[in-house]
Amino acid sequence: MEKLRASRVVDFSAGWGDRLLGAAASSKVHSYLAFDPNIDLRPGHTAMLDRFVHGSRRKNFQVGEEKLHI
Repeated sequence: MEKLRASRVVDFSAGWGDRLLGAAASSKVHSYLAFDPNIDLRPGHTAMLDRFVHGSRRKNFQVGEEKLHI
């Protein structure tokens, strides 16, 4: 993501969370919004957010089902 100079990321298939972790690790990414139709992955995404995204960045990192309301 840093190679592409991305500061905002929209991920249309969050999957196992690899791009979520990449965004969380990057100091350049300020906003990450992801969707995934598999609601069974939601607890894992939430755990990743809780562990790796803190402070004021947390409100700008969201992962939800396809019906996420923003």
